[in-house]
Amino acid sequence: MTEYAETYAETAAAAEGRTSKVQRNLVELNDGSTILVRITMPDRIRWDMTAPRRGWPKGTDAPFLWQSFITWAAAKRSGLFDGDWDAWNGVGGEPGRLVEITPLADDEPVGPTNPAPSPTRS
Repeated sequence: MTEYAETYAETAAAAEGRTSKVQRNLVELNDGSTILVRITMPDRIRWDMTAPRRGWPKGTDAPFLWQSFITWAAAKRSGLFDGDWDAWNGVGGEPGRLVEITPLADDEPVGPTNPAPSPTRS
């Protein structure tokens, strides 16, 4: 199992045990931009409500699907991504916006994300 797979599996296992701790994910999108999302309880609940309806396995059995979904839910909730789940992952033949998710430790510093445009002077 890769390092990230272990991290996802551990995170998914914690979710199955309903352990709640602050989780932040750094997300790389296909346009080269990055966003930082904070996973909260509503994002996990959205997984709990959606996975059974779609026939998805438990998060411990599909940790990458689980991690991608709760990260998408956090990005959607916080207004950082306005597309639907299919646009996020590229379901249906279209290339997805998501490239990579990197879980961050609580104390891990984060570089600049989504740099703001330079102010113009008049």
